[in-house]
Amino acid sequence: MFIARLGDVNNHKQMVDTRASASNESQRTALEHRFKAFLDLAGFTRPEFAALEGMTQQHITTWLSRGRFGRAAVQHMRNIAMMRGIEGFSEDWINLGTGKPPRHGRTGEEAKVDSAPATEATNHAATPTQNGDYVTFEFLQGYSKERIRFVDIPVCLLNNIDALLKSSIRVFINPTDSLRGVIDKGDLAFVDTDVRRVEGDGIYVYKLATIPQIKRFQIQGQGSLRLHGTHSYEDSIELSAAQIQGLEIGGRVVGSIGFSQF
Repeated sequence: MFIARLGDVNNHKQMVDTRASASNESQRTALEHRFKAFLDLAGFTRPEFAALEGMTQQHITTWLSRGRFGRAAVQHMRNIAMMRGIEGFSEDWINLGTGKPPRHGRTGEEAKVDSAPATEATNHAATPTQNGDYVTFEFLQGYSKERIRFVDIPVCLLNNIDALLKSSIRVFINPTDSLRGVIDKGDLAFVDTDVRRVEGDGIYVYKLATIPQIKRFQIQGQGSLRLHGTHSYEDSIELSAAQIQGLEIGGRVVGSIGFSQF
């Protein structure tokens, strides 16, 4: 009789373990779906998230396996949400699924980013505006691929704020790592759109073959221009006078904020 009862206990324990395992797997699957939904909303890929400071693919795999994101990952998501104008993100939502999912803070016409080249009229459509502890900047239209039109940046992160409140200042997220160590991939650059042509050596946002980029410009001589990365020998492009005619200047970079500062 005792042996039979012991067998019943073991069978019951196995059933409980099986149910717990199924429940844990369900929670992990739900967490992965919420994580993907957040990345899609923010316009990020999983490799790009893994490339952030302090992140690796192994970290993400471990957190998803455990069914809960750690503090570092949650903080990065908060930073991304702030930078991309996403409202409603919370640790409880990403880890537990409680509450409404995050969403873009601006909708309709405000949320659309014009894909046409910037003009004098659109450049000055929305002057940077300080609202208490934040300054609202417009993304560089015709260059930015962000799904939102504006971003709020804490005043405490802005050096030389008076110069950045100039009506022609727009912001642009660096899409490449060619200027690593200066303006890293994902960093936010402040662009003076009053500068529509090369006015000397410096860092510019430009389009060549319709592709928006940021590079350092170096005038080589009359009718000759070199575009390069952090160092003059990296990602270097030499443009002749004829090629320069096809170069569209979005503006000159006058400052930047590292992504990790958000």
